[in-house]
Amino acid sequence: MRRQTANQTLKRLVKDLASHPFLLFLAFLGTIAQVGLSIYLPILIGQVIDQVLVADSSPVFWQIFLQMLLVVIGNTLVQWANSLLYNRLIFSYTRDLRERIIHKLHRLPIAFVDQQGSGEMVSRVTTDIEQLAAGLIMIFNQFFIGVLMILVSILAMLQIHLLMTLLVLLLTPLSMVISRFIAKRSYHLFQSKQRQGGFRHN
Repeated sequence: MRRQTANQTLKRLVKDLASHPFLLFLAFLGTIAQVGLSIYLPILIGQVIDQVLVADSSPVFWQIFLQMLLVVIGNTLVQWANSLLYNRLIFSYTRDLRERIIHKLHRLPIAFVDQQGSGEMVSRVTTDIEQLAAGLIMIFNQFFIGVLMILVSILAMLQIHLLMTLLVLLLTPLSMVISRFIAKRSYHLFQSKQRQGGFRHN
């Protein structure tokens, strides 16, 4: 039952975010650009190191070094633009969510409102939405970029070293299992914190 509710919530969240297709598309393109530039920079660093060991390679060295500077500047600008896009997308989503919640509260029976704690209701409209927004920003800033970075890195490492690729494929799922274990153990602490926040508002 809990899994089904979580799946329904996730589907509703994806549907709500998809109601802003233009921002979502720009964020997707920005994420791809950021990952591509982040992976291309170590390749250029390796080429620069190789040129240091080659005699009379000064022109090629400075050409690759200039490419590195352009990649660093481009990656910095892309990360800055991505932060603005992510914040704009999440802000639009949370604004619409607050409006829907307030509209629904206005239609609820007075008897139901009297039975609920005012502090808990305020906490749901303010604190809970702020925590949801912070979680979504973290997902866009870390999770999506991290997953795409891992996939592209695996493809690149397959062309370089098979053993290194196998180690990554073994350790990555292990870190995910550990993260899931920690999240499950700390979930009841999060619920307790939410209840205490509602009591303080009361």
